[in-house]
Amino acid sequence: MKILYLSYFSSPKIFEKICEANLDPSVARQKFDLMLLENLLSNEILPSSDVEIVSYLPYNEKLGEVESTDEFLDKKINYVWAKRSGIFSILKAMKSVKKLVNDWLKRTEGEERIILTYAANPILLAPVIKYRKKVKFVTVCSEIPKYRNMTEGNKIVNAIKKKVFSYYNEKMSGYVFMSRHMNEACNEKGAPYIVVEGMTQIPPLSSIIKEDGERIFYAGGLHEENGISHLLDAIVSLNKYREKKVDLILCGQGNVQEKVKEYSNKHKFIKFLGSLPNDQIIELEKNATLLVNPRKPDFVLTKYSFPSKVFEYFASGTACALTKLEGIPEEFFDYCYKINVDSNEQLASDIGKILEIPSEERDKKAKEAYEFLAKEKSAKAQTEKIYNFLQSLIG
Repeated sequence: MKILYLSYFSSPKIFEKICEANLDPSVARQKFDLMLLENLLSNEILPSSDVEIVSYLPYNEKLGEVESTDEFLDKKINYVWAKRSGIFSILKAMKSVKKLVNDWLKRTEGEERIILTYAANPILLAPVIKYRKKVKFVTVCSEIPKYRNMTEGNKIVNAIKKKVFSYYNEKMSGYVFMSRHMNEACNEKGAPYIVVEGMTQIPPLSSIIKEDGERIFYAGGLHEENGISHLLDAIVSLNKYREKKVDLILCGQGNVQEKVKEYSNKHKFIKFLGSLPNDQIIELEKNATLLVNPRKPDFVLTKYSFPSKVFEYFASGTACALTKLEGIPEEFFDYCYKINVDSNEQLASDIGKILEIPSEERDKKAKEAYEFLAKEKSAKAQTEKIYNFLQSLIG
């Protein structure tokens, strides 16, 4: 089976340049693409020669001269660059996409083939969606277009963008969803689908000697909807009754970042480290005694998404505590602790009860979470699931 992958993927060196140019690329999306392609190009699932890649990338003047092609794991990547607000640049990019897809269709005429795309991006799909009678289109649906969180720019323009993304999302022959609830929201025609919560690298489980004391750790968006205010107040409340204080360590940025700084200045047990490279965050996760994700369950998007943080937490070997989000399958809660963010008092009580559990028991649950992830949700297993789904659509 020949696969054409239409995505936003770039080689690590190009991704670094895009980050340096302040084009705000999605780290989560890049990680997903990286692991998916590493497995598709490994020659273990299918011959790597059966995979071709076309990527749309954002451009600005800070990037200077850019390459139209690149290599990743000895595989050629065709890049299509466009300024996000430049209509002529976008039209030129769409013309390039059309040519590249046409060339692929000619080369694969008469063979089993499918087009896989990460999200229903109109720049990638508008020039080629008319070929649906010749080839099936499947999208990795990482978010529901009509619920996209667009907080910047003109509201009317953003509303139009959501409708355009929704239009192309509805044209798919099949879907790779990250939550089963996505099917209810954007698959009215009942097209075939599977659920693949995400992709993660699973490092060897390392046993490190942790520092003394309890350290609760959170890394990610410091946003109100992520429950960060509740977490801050809960730790302050919890420490009022503890002789030996519990440390709260936070990394990231967001709309409550200033509040985090204010609390860290006022309370020695709250430490704000700002934005850190992923490798440093992973080390902090390993040395923590409890990882938390206090995201509020009443936020509409929690039903239609799976937090990539869960995979990262399970891979760390440290026990974690999560709120009961609808987008997280029930099986995951067998390997973590549950917390409630209905009130600061409830969250403080839940965290306090978890810390009363002997560290040996918490370590055992963390190890079980790691083993579940390695066995059931490895990047290779998830890629094989996607490949088998694509094969079934053709069959």
